[in-house]
Amino acid sequence: MNKQIESLKKYGVNIDETMKRFVNDEEFYLECMDMFFQDDSLEKLIKAIKENNNSVAFDAAHTLKGIVGNLGLEVLFEKVSTLVEELRDNRPINASKYLDEINEEYTKILNCINQ
Repeated sequence: MNKQIESLKKYGVNIDETMKRFVNDEEFYLECMDMFFQDDSLEKLIKAIKENNNSVAFDAAHTLKGIVGNLGLEVLFEKVSTLVEELRDNRPINASKYLDEINEEYTKILNCINQ
């Protein structure tokens, strides 16, 4: 098993289940993980929340949720999912709390990949 994959497994990614979606192709999975780090959904989300644009924030969060869900990043998926539901209902939210938690998990995942 690839060192990056091992690191992600230790982080908490259910690699066995996730690899089924990627036809057990670790190289393809890592390519998709690289694309995740190049995706601008998180940047759009942060900008939209700062601008109080819940519609754009919802779209960005929903996109991010789909990406991290497919990659098996379950902890990040749960945090983004909670934010999506808050934005869906257009409730007043503590956006900085959500963004801090999402950024923290994003950084942990990035560190796993860069080890």
